[in-house]
Amino acid sequence: ISVMCAGRTEPPGWDYARWQALARDERLPAMFVDLEIFEENVTKMAAVARAGGKSIRLATKSVRVPALIRAVLAQHPDVFVGLMCFSTAEALLLAAETPARDYLIAYPCLQPADVRDAYTLQTALGARVCLMVDCPEHVALLGRLWRAAGGSAAVPLRLCIDYDVSYKVAGLHLGAHRSPCRTPVALAAVLDAIAACPDVRLGGIMAYEAHVAGLTDTTPGATLGQRLHDAFVRRFKRAAMRSVRAQRLAVRELLSARGMAPDFFNGGGSGNMADCAGDPALTEVSMGSGLLQSTIFDCYQDNFCRPALAYALRITRACDAKTRCCQSGGFAASGACDASKAPRAFLPAGLAPYPDEGFGEVQTPLNIARCRTPLALGDPVFVRPAKAGEIAERFVEYLLVRGAAVTRAPTYRGLGHAFY
Repeated sequence: ISVMCAGRTEPPGWDYARWQALARDERLPAMFVDLEIFEENVTKMAAVARAGGKSIRLATKSVRVPALIRAVLAQHPDVFVGLMCFSTAEALLLAAETPARDYLIAYPCLQPADVRDAYTLQTALGARVCLMVDCPEHVALLGRLWRAAGGSAAVPLRLCIDYDVSYKVAGLHLGAHRSPCRTPVALAAVLDAIAACPDVRLGGIMAYEAHVAGLTDTTPGATLGQRLHDAFVRRFKRAAMRSVRAQRLAVRELLSARGMAPDFFNGGGSGNMADCAGDPALTEVSMGSGLLQSTIFDCYQDNFCRPALAYALRITRACDAKTRCCQSGGFAASGACDASKAPRAFLPAGLAPYPDEGFGEVQTPLNIARCRTPLALGDPVFVRPAKAGEIAERFVEYLLVRGAAVTRAPTYRGLGHAFY
């Protein structure tokens, strides 16, 4: 289920004259973050989690700027208590760049170097690290690699089981194709494998509902047909969440029957933060993209954050009276190829890409026929990315703005790292 989300043209707080002045002397493309909006979003997310009695595990791949990660951890340390990373190498970097010492690696990592990183994190840096598994074979392999890295029963490796809660009906699989551990029998087999391996122990459970958290359900400025579609999607999401909660409860009951109490039970994302904060089976929720509010998150009925992130492009050509051409700009998001993955030119209002060209690697022509702001050669235009994290792979630094002050913060790329 995928629709193009048009979104707002000028998010509140983004005044063209102000941002034009900030970008005037910068080398473009450049990425800007409004720190006041960012901190407002952090506080809103923390309040939702706190009301539900949950902690938040920050999904760092959705940020990829250590300075911003540090800012989140410092702003509400009682709620943001751990990090979710996409690799042990990322966690190792963040152990050097942030005060965080609790790391969940969200995807299985089975290379010897990955496990050596985990051993360094745990033994040399004093961090709590938990690696992801979803089958007995994962457990056996990680046990061997942990021993080879220097681990033992006295210094066990913590493991998190990825339990699949995707929606299945009439032979259809609705959700991400992730873990094969999707029944109580399969879960019991993984638990038995952990119990049989003296060098590992159960650290946590993750039951992430990608088919809900990642599914947009609102189209700003929608036609009647889009409104009907969105209503159907919201109805599906309600049904899917009933199934998710039932499956999580069944996992809790199975663990309780075995006398097992994992350190954490994780689920959720920015797209359904409030719903998961109220799930009694969970102890924590994960989120990250909502803090920066990329365009996809404009398209959730329950969204309560504001856009804090945009990149600027420089106008280098006046092709004709209704066209201005910008240098660079083609930063599309990953996932199934559709219009929702494209960037969105939003400032000044009234800009639109040409459908037959879109956003290009070296230049992006924009139709300015509906733009009321005069645009000359050298002026900047501002563009929002569809996804919040991966756009950081295009920039070595972010420009963090508070009022008229600008500070520079390196991304992972700027620090010399490219994990995936």
